[in-house]
Amino acid sequence: MERGPAGKDPREDPGSRSRGLRVSWEEIPALWEEGLEEGGWRALGNGRFRNEGSGRLLELPRICWSKEGGARLDPGSVLFFLMRAGAVALGIWRRGEWRCHRADSRYVVRGRGKAQPSYLAAKGTSRYGSRLRLRNHRRLLEETAACVRAWAEDPGFSQVLYAVPVRLWAEIEPEIREVLPRDRAWVRKLGLHVHRPLFAELERIAKVSVRGRLFEGTDPDSEAP
Repeated sequence: MERGPAGKDPREDPGSRSRGLRVSWEEIPALWEEGLEEGGWRALGNGRFRNEGSGRLLELPRICWSKEGGARLDPGSVLFFLMRAGAVALGIWRRGEWRCHRADSRYVVRGRGKAQPSYLAAKGTSRYGSRLRLRNHRRLLEETAACVRAWAEDPGFSQVLYAVPVRLWAEIEPEIREVLPRDRAWVRKLGLHVHRPLFAELERIAKVSVRGRLFEGTDPDSEAP
């Protein structure tokens, strides 16, 4: 465990509460077992657990908790999925390594900054370049969905952490629904600010998501989800 630099998000920039210690996903099983011996853990929501005996607060890494509050000491294989209009980066992370990854981009954004499907929804058909942008948009969705379906077979994944706009997720989720984890509690939004999807951004998001925080004693914000 180590202390982190100052920042806002205790998982993304771990020093906003100076008493907290940064912990890696590899340390979680031992900390969890130690906490059970001390009195057990009480879920506070959003991956935060209060030890009933010592009073310590444990913020699990994002890869170690579900949106329904469940904990997973072995995160298994995680599909990180970043997407925005015209760009996608995704990869399967397993025990500190990328089993596979992919990043791609296409021309789908109009000169004024609006993606072609969004423009058509608001304004109707455009006569300049719309066919090319729509074709690129659909191709990117199709190729990304095909990639996820293939990865579900090999190497496989047991949870999904995604950062995809609502409109885009509504388009691509039906294409990959059959290969998503049956327990949808392990398919959830990252809850982080994500820059343009590139492999470098995928790596940054993974590094943030595999570490948590441990607070000794009472923290003033500990009961807030």
